[in-house]
Amino acid sequence: MPENEPRPDRLIDLSEGRRRWWPFGRRNIESVGSVADTAVRLRPLPREVSDSDQGLDMIRDWMRYFAFIDASRNDESTVLSSRGLAHLSLDDQGVGTREVMEIHSIAAMSDKYAVVFSRGGFTSGAIRWADKNPTALFEFDRDGQVKASSETAQRLLAGSDERHLAEMSDTDLD
Repeated sequence: MPENEPRPDRLIDLSEGRRRWWPFGRRNIESVGSVADTAVRLRPLPREVSDSDQGLDMIRDWMRYFAFIDASRNDESTVLSSRGLAHLSLDDQGVGTREVMEIHSIAAMSDKYAVVFSRGGFTSGAIRWADKNPTALFEFDRDGQVKASSETAQRLLAGSDERHLAEMSDTDLD
């Protein structure tokens, strides 16, 4: 199976015989909701990210694309939803293992999924840790180009793209 294909064990049966892919495994599957609960969205367009306001707006849009549909800005570095916590790092030095562990712990204590966006990237140790503990790591540049850095992030991105394409093909666009 290609690396960016959703694994069959990550497909979740929903009503009406439809299946939805969920990258964080089977924890809290009932909170995923039905296909009808999620608006079809286009992938967020890249945009300049020079400060935290622009970064948080970008993260909010990506979180909504990832089906965290109630995502909103919380403070200077966090976007929250009922199921997810996304952290913004504008540090050009990158994010290390300790910071990823702390964000993951904070999210887990609130029964939320951890997502981290970093302009400076991640240390190899942080990526290895995130791959063993379901934490989505995304790197972005000043122009707002986002790329997945961890396995969970790759699955989240691929699954979201697949879900939106499938939903768009099911929708009458006339």
